[in-house]
Formats: sequence, C-alpha cells, structure tokens
Amino acid sequence: MLQSFRSLRQSLSSSHMGLRGRWKLKRLLSRRGEFVFLACMPKSGSTFLKQALLEITGFSPAYLAYAFERNEQDLYFPALVDHWNVATVTQQHVRATGPNLQLMHWFGIRPVILVRNLFDSVVSIRDYLFAEGFEKFPSLYVTERMADLSRERQLDLLITHALPWYINFYVSWFDSSRTGSIDAMWLSYDDLIQDWPAGVRSVLDFYGIATSEERIRAALEHLRSGDRSDIRLNVGVTGRGAELTEAQRDRIREQAAFFPWVDFSTVGIE
Repeated sequence: MLQSFRSLRQSLSSSHMGLRGRWKLKRLLSRRGEFVFLACMPKSGSTFLKQALLEITGFSPAYLAYAFERNEQDLYFPALVDHWNVATVTQQHVRATGPNLQLMHWFGIRPVILVRNLFDSVVSIRDYLFAEGFEKFPSLYVTERMADLSRERQLDLLITHALPWYINFYVSWFDSSRTGSIDAMWLSYDDLIQDWPAGVRSVLDFYGIATSEERIRAALEHLRSGDRSDIRLNVGVTGRGAELTEAQRDRIREQAAFFPWVDFSTVGIE
C-alpha cells in the first residue's frame, strides 16, 4: 500500500505525465486549497487589498496567468494545476470570458470583482504609468514617448485606448453575475477607501475565513507604515476625475452608452 502511494506521488511529479493526468492525481491525493481571487480593474486598490489578505490569512501569493506584461491576464491551466492544493490569494486583471469562467468552475474559484469609478481611474492610470513604468500595464501599449504629449492629451489617449478594456471588464462580469454564470462578490474602491476594515472583512466573510477585527486592523496598519511601493496605493482618495474636462467625461459616458442594459452606477456613470 505504501509503495503504491509512493508510486502515485512519483507519477504526480513526473514531467512525462500529461497535465490533465497530474490534475486528476492531485484531486485523488489532496484536497483543493482555497482560491481567494480578486478579479480587478487596474488601479482599484487591489494590490493593497491582496497584501492585507495575505498578511491576515497566511496564504501564499499566486499568479494564475501565463505572464504579466501588456497582455491579457487570462487564467492559465498549468498554473491552476500547480496551485490546486495550496491556499492562495490572487490579484488578476481578468475579464469574464468563456474560458476563464470554465476554469473558475473547474477549480472552484469564486471571484471578488473589484471596480473603481471610471473617471477617477483615468487620472490614476496616468500617474501610475509615469511613476512605475509603461511595460506592465495590462492590455495597453504605451511608451515613455507619452511624455511628449500635454497632460490633457495624455488623458485623451487613456480614454481612447485604456478605458475600452475597463468597460469590457465591467460588462463581462455584470452579465456573468446577472445570468448566474458565476458566484461572485462585488466590491468598489470607493467603499474600500471609506472603510478598509469593513471592506477586508466583507471579503473574508465571502470566503468563510474567520479572523478577529484586531488582526484586520493590525494588518492594515502594518501595511500603511511600510514601503508604499509594495502596495501601490498612490493617493488613496476618490474624486480624482474632477480634473477631466466635460468633453472627456462625455467620451467616457459615450463608451458606456453602447451597453444600455448595464447599470454603470457602481463605476460613476448614472
């Protein structure tokens, strides 16, 4: 019996075994770990929230995409298999596409959908690019030549080329939640900024993770007192979109107007 178990373990680690076979063996030999998964808009407070959840739970960070650059951060089956029996926290800018939803069902992932006011997001994206670089912002190709433009034109560029992904992200998760295609929790940046402990508590409750209010507050204080580059909470306020011109705001509203069945009030469009 012991020898048989060892053979299974060796097969599980063998590079000659197919990926689906490895996953089947993992399901036989181990229990599924908890996948705490933040499906988030960029610049929505997701890095800070992820770091807080890691500190509170003791789970491992997991990157469940193939790579993180200017590409889509779709779920990657091999990474999911690798993390099958590990309790993890993941922060990923991922839309509710058919393949992503299928993988979430297979691996029991119940995502938290983290969103932000679209007007505020434009200004925050601009500041992020100049502070942290142009190479890793998802689904947007810009370079340092963006600095050749005026600030107003920089914001125009982002409304034209970055905001469509945000709209797609929001609509895909809105439709999937409305039709019951996925069991998800919605959370907004504005709510987090108003009460971080309550926001973190709501995520922990969604996953059935018990902890004390003291532990939550201690984790948040520890993060705030540390290196802010690790948490990417650049300003941590709402209302940054006030600097956009009315014409720029109308262009954002026009993008949302192509989806008349969608309620965009959560992201600032009534």
